[in-house]
This record gives sequence, C-alpha cells and structure tokens, in this order.
Amino acid sequence: MSNDQNNLGIDTSGSGNNATNFGALFESQGYEGGAATFSGGAYLQSTIDPNPSVLPQMTWGAWVKPTTTDLLILFRLF
Repeated sequence: MSNDQNNLGIDTSGSGNNATNFGALFESQGYEGGAATFSGGAYLQSTIDPNPSVLPQMTWGAWVKPTTTDLLILFRLF
C-alpha cells in the first residue's frame, strides 16, 4: 500500500494490484510512515481473486491496531 494520502490503496510492489478506497482515511502516524484508518463502513476493495486455485502462491499481511474490542472483520470473501 502506498504511504501517500492521495494514493491510498495503490500497490507499490509494481504488480498493479491496486485497491479501490471506500471511505478509508490516511493517518501519517501509522507503521512505516502511514496507515489506512477505517470507521463505520470504510474499506479498501481489491479485484484480486484470493481463491487458492487461482493464486496458489499468494501471501496477505497487515498490521492492525484496533481502537475498540468489538468484533473485527479483516478479510471477507463475497
């Protein structure tokens, strides 16, 4: 993810797997110079198909700092 408030969700690996931002905000105090913050229904959506038969060699990672103890959804397949 890009550490730039104007490019939140941009894939910086060079693979072009960008995410569309739906209400997430940029926080400059996050890990490695920036972070996405989510409130309410905010999320980043990727078009990558995480099905193991499609992309068997894929790793997902995230640094997460919850602000509440409510149930969290970090990854969801539709």
